[in-house]
Amino acid sequence: MRILITNDDGINAPGIKALEDELSSVGDIITVAPRYEMSSTGHGISLLKELLLEECGENRYAVNGYPADCTLLALEAFYKDSFPDLVVSGINNGANLGQDRYYSGTVAAAREAALHGIPSVAVSLALNYSDEDQKHFLSAAKLIKAFIESGCSRKIAHHTLANINVPNLPIEKLSGAKLTEVGKRIYIPELKKRICDKGNIYYFIGGNYRGDEIIEGSDCEAVSENFVSLSCLDVMNREEGHRDIYDEMIELWSWD
Repeated sequence: MRILITNDDGINAPGIKALEDELSSVGDIITVAPRYEMSSTGHGISLLKELLLEECGENRYAVNGYPADCTLLALEAFYKDSFPDLVVSGINNGANLGQDRYYSGTVAAAREAALHGIPSVAVSLALNYSDEDQKHFLSAAKLIKAFIESGCSRKIAHHTLANINVPNLPIEKLSGAKLTEVGKRIYIPELKKRICDKGNIYYFIGGNYRGDEIIEGSDCEAVSENFVSLSCLDVMNREEGHRDIYDEMIELWSWD
């Protein structure tokens, strides 16, 4: 397979390195990712900015732009004559559950590929605040490798992306995988006001996470029960209509 890897955490993030290491045995890989971290930048693209494609290793390139820029540049620079078989965005340093998908640069990079009709996967490691010392990126990377080898990636519907969230656990402690609906996370908006040395006022936008709404069958519920969540997002906003295909993906997906 010909696989494009990207992310929003930057070219040097540990999640993208874990993907590269695992997927190198299942396909020909090119990595194109932001030069710096671009978390929560959504689906922005750079219309009024010069973008640089900087080589930083064998088949590895950094872009001074957004995650969606990386997908666009990669398609033009390396896949102009023939699109890749799959785009994998991640592994994100944190969950992309519920409404997070609207803010997520990880999901945006995969969504840009899906808009071009390319099968795409966004994969995130669902971390808690207490998980800083132990992040199981390898578990998520192995799951994506199994997802590809099981043939699941070839069943992703046209103009659809697979949004996968993996609990931060060793792979043997995961409860399984579930096909899920999009849930809802609860945040308390926070705007922090600061005054610099020169007296100018500036602000930090933030939000305090307060848990998830209890929605049966949601991605939030699945991850809280240590299941891997698979949500298939139609980028054309059409009704589902492919439930049987996605159920088959779950049945195929095995990492034993």
